[in-house]
Amino acid sequence: ITVGSVLNCGHSLVGQIKGCRFVIQNTGGDGRFVVFPKCAWPASTFKTNVLSTSLNVHPFEIQPSIFELRKDDIFVLEVVFKPADCKKYEQEIVITCDNCTTIEFKLIGEGKLAQIEYVESQDSDNDQNLIAIDDFKDKISQKIIRFPTLNPRALTRKRFSLKNISQCPIDFSWLIYKPIYEGSLSIQKNDNYVTYSENNFSILPKQGTLERDDTRTFEIIFNPDKVGCFESVAHLILHGIPEINKQMMLDTQNLVHKTYLAKEDFNTSDYLSTAIELRGECEPFQFTLDPPAIFVPGPIYMQSTNRKAFRLINMSICPINFSWKQVLEPHMIQVEPAYGEIAPKSYALMDVLITGLSPGKIVEEVACYVEYADEPIYLHVEADIKGPELCIKEAGVDFGLVRIGDTSISYVTFENVSNLPLKWSLESLDYQDLFDYPRNGELLPLESVQVYLSFRPKEELIMNSMFSVQVTDGNSFHHRHPCNGCLLSKTQKPRPHFQNILCQC
Repeated sequence: ITVGSVLNCGHSLVGQIKGCRFVIQNTGGDGRFVVFPKCAWPASTFKTNVLSTSLNVHPFEIQPSIFELRKDDIFVLEVVFKPADCKKYEQEIVITCDNCTTIEFKLIGEGKLAQIEYVESQDSDNDQNLIAIDDFKDKISQKIIRFPTLNPRALTRKRFSLKNISQCPIDFSWLIYKPIYEGSLSIQKNDNYVTYSENNFSILPKQGTLERDDTRTFEIIFNPDKVGCFESVAHLILHGIPEINKQMMLDTQNLVHKTYLAKEDFNTSDYLSTAIELRGECEPFQFTLDPPAIFVPGPIYMQSTNRKAFRLINMSICPINFSWKQVLEPHMIQVEPAYGEIAPKSYALMDVLITGLSPGKIVEEVACYVEYADEPIYLHVEADIKGPELCIKEAGVDFGLVRIGDTSISYVTFENVSNLPLKWSLESLDYQDLFDYPRNGELLPLESVQVYLSFRPKEELIMNSMFSVQVTDGNSFHHRHPCNGCLLSKTQKPRPHFQNILCQC
């Protein structure tokens, strides 16, 4: 039969069972074959091997130990390798045929411990991850990874690598717990690690298999959702580790891993290989307005838009996303741009657009919302709004002496001195039945018009009266601006008057 001089079972974890298969071909004639340990050959009898289906030569088990092959048959010899110690194993084996032909070969294999080696990543800061003398440290963590300070909902990553130096594939998973500090003054209820219900750290990949001689890069993500200091410890759990292998590693490394595993996460074949402490801090967003308040000098006309510039400054570590709430009543106040993003340690130029819809004073707080910030920031805005203005050029109207029954007509000039169209209404305060005049009208911006006033007295009187012009949405408190004019007149009926008349008879 053809068989190699060395059958290598490779590496296996101490206490783990590894099955190997080796192909054998019969290139001779038909025959029956028996497997012996070399130390037992030549054998005085085949009885023991014939009665057994396998051959045990620690730490190997060969099966079958007896088999029959015809010419050119191909046969698979199975070997089970179960090392009991961390060392190399070698056994010499003899296969003999019923025609007394023998073939010798060696079975070799090596027992290994489940060992993982931490590899520093290129982007890690060794000085930053050093442990201060007075610093609290988790009881079993071998490394501390510190993350830069962030703002809420920001994200940063750090990478590190682990190398499988056991020469055997090992299944793994990561679990993240609350740390248990050495020298902490707080009283621990128990020594078991407990998981976080809300954790701000995550590791990718979370689980998988470390192949032999494999160096796997892991990524730790720090993504805080609120302000505070965050500390966790990440446990690398190796699965399917035999008990004898774990005990040998505990004896050599002095790690009592089982004590610190939470009961709900612990399995008898699990082994805590590596513990890495994770630390990060989250601070509030810092931003301000320059200037914090906008004061518009002097009154501005309603329906006109006044634009003022200011800055929104981001003093935070991370970018901020902002959005302004627009004010639509009783006045319109808008900010451009209404939303956007500002890089760290930078600012954005903005304009506030103020449009008064009615006369009066604007005092408004315009809210700017920053994503994930606890409270908005407010831009204080003040402005005086005035409506259209009407000017009467004549100080008063004097109809003079008017005879009863006659009609006297005078004119007054209304001028719109504003940039807004206006509507006016005219009203006499007294003697309304003696006057005739247009009741209302409109003026375009900067337009003027002459308005007639017709006076027709019905009796003798001396008139000293007033007329009132009301401007819609004027700049008075009641939104109507009165412009008063004086009306003067004296009326008489005809009377004959005789003076220095001499009558002669």
